[in-house]
Amino acid sequence: VYLSESKSKFYYQHPGKTKEIMISSVKSGDNSLFTANQFSWASFDLYDEYINLGRTIVSPLADNAFSHYKFRLEQFITDRNGIGVNKIKIIPKTTNGPLISGYMYITDDLWNIYSTDLVITGHALKNTFLDSIEVRQVFIPVEEPDKWRLLSQVFSFKAGVLGFKLGGTFSYIFSDYVLNKDMSGLFSDNETFRVEKKSLKKDTTFWNTVRPIPLTTEEQNDYIKKDSLQLVWNSKTYMDSTDRIKNRFTLLKLLTGYTFNKSYKNTSITIPSPLSTMRFNAVEGFNLSINPIWEKEDSTYRKWTVQPLVEYGFSDKRLKTSITLKYRFDNYNQGSIFFRGGRQLQQFDAQQPINERNNTWTSLWNKINNIRLFQNDFASFGYAKETFNGFFINLSTMYTSRQSVFVNTQYSFRHKKRIFAENIPRTDLNPSIYSKNTYWKNTISLLLRPAQKYSSYPYTKIRDVSDWPNIFIDYESGIPLTSSAALFHKLSIRIRDKYVNCRLLGYFSYNVEGNTFLGKAPTFFGDFFHPLGNQLQSPIGPDFSNFNLLPYYEFSTDRYFLQVNFRHHFNGFIFDKIPLVNKTSLKFVIGFSGLYEKYKGQYYEPFIGIENFKLGPIHLFDVDYSWAFDRSGFRDNGITFRLSQILNN
Repeated sequence: VYLSESKSKFYYQHPGKTKEIMISSVKSGDNSLFTANQFSWASFDLYDEYINLGRTIVSPLADNAFSHYKFRLEQFITDRNGIGVNKIKIIPKTTNGPLISGYMYITDDLWNIYSTDLVITGHALKNTFLDSIEVRQVFIPVEEPDKWRLLSQVFSFKAGVLGFKLGGTFSYIFSDYVLNKDMSGLFSDNETFRVEKKSLKKDTTFWNTVRPIPLTTEEQNDYIKKDSLQLVWNSKTYMDSTDRIKNRFTLLKLLTGYTFNKSYKNTSITIPSPLSTMRFNAVEGFNLSINPIWEKEDSTYRKWTVQPLVEYGFSDKRLKTSITLKYRFDNYNQGSIFFRGGRQLQQFDAQQPINERNNTWTSLWNKINNIRLFQNDFASFGYAKETFNGFFINLSTMYTSRQSVFVNTQYSFRHKKRIFAENIPRTDLNPSIYSKNTYWKNTISLLLRPAQKYSSYPYTKIRDVSDWPNIFIDYESGIPLTSSAALFHKLSIRIRDKYVNCRLLGYFSYNVEGNTFLGKAPTFFGDFFHPLGNQLQSPIGPDFSNFNLLPYYEFSTDRYFLQVNFRHHFNGFIFDKIPLVNKTSLKFVIGFSGLYEKYKGQYYEPFIGIENFKLGPIHLFDVDYSWAFDRSGFRDNGITFRLSQILNN
């Protein structure tokens, strides 16, 4: 399936800084610069206390290793250079813990690693897709007597999904070590990996000269076959012929959607399935939309997108049309400009807390319509770019004219006598906040990712998870164009980190935010601040800043609110100790969500949960049980099935 070779320069600076520069790369049947064959992704150092492989693994050389492992000296041997070597078996004290098994070979007297032969199981990583990972390493002295470094590493895996077996091997050979070199200039930025533009220019003669491991017959044949096929695959004649086959319309595409490709010109038109775009709500009734997407991309990954949207509601009998035009002019720095304009029905909360597919189910089956909509006639223009590493800016300006819409149907599959609630979020507020208004709105959004590490490819930048939290700053000014509206200034600051490693205890995520209006309050409900509520037992793909039991819009405010969300994932630390459960991928989770709003005071939800319910490698849902409290005390409790986003696609 995949065959790749590469040659890199790898740099290390204590403590823990690394940088890899790939100077040559080749893949059978593919001239892409993207490769999985980089050592940065497979670095495995037993001298570290802990090793992160999706789950934190305890090293058998850690200070607390004897709490997790038994060790048995099985053999003493002498190599051909006269070095004594102890063969030590690593025996985990539990079969399901985050532990390694296998062998370490330790030099006598020097007590450094001579070689390793290790196995990590999928159970240890809580990964149902993975069967096992094998790591074999050999070390050599690069400076006598005791400075030994890695000579070779073979990283193999076995996996399985839906009856299919997968496997792969990544081999690494190290040479030309240079010690005690000043590399301060090399680590002046946060780039950890880079592919040189000329890395694809090396010919067969070069590879035959530098290749440290001879190709197997299978690998030789793979290069010959796929490289020959690549010439055919990349020809206009072949691309046009395959496009003619793929572009044929079939009845199946009524379910999956239809795409018309011009592969040689990197152009496509996609039309989603009309069945997937059918929705229902109490305002429009059944709503059908046509949302084709035209895209064109060039060799530097610049991209043009045109996306018209036509919607029709069979109960309100109104046609809504809009269009999005977007040009990505700088793929490396995510630079883009866009225009959007037209007429749409939108939720009062721009975060769209109510999933349209969820709302369709609850409306038709239970006759409960949670979604609240208003009509928006708008035209907006925006610009976005990462101006320097870890600093993203998004500027936009918009003309918007908004007005109320009303319930137009009482249809549902059941509960014929039940009546849909009015299409307003709150009945306790002055009706004037839903009045027609016109604004000119300007927005500045900043995202700061301190110490963001990244990998560089020609025209592409891959951003890694930062060790620091993300900081979001959003400012919006609303300039009224009608006499009944009021000028407002809206400021939001959020600090969010989705992964804080707690080693054996798992990891936690948190979100802390403060939101306020500067000066006067807004006069339209859609401009309020809206904490993310939930009234569904099975929401699809909720953000971790959602509440589980908070009714939609109950704590929406025209003043200020403060919010905290915390979720700790134990990653097997709890369930590893429970028989039978420790054989599964399930993980225990606890958390807390809370907010404070000027008029209604505090609201908070502690919860416990079980996550990682899977079908093979496919994540299906998580389960939370929450208790809700406000300033009057206990108010509610209940279970929430947090469905995977895959169910919305």
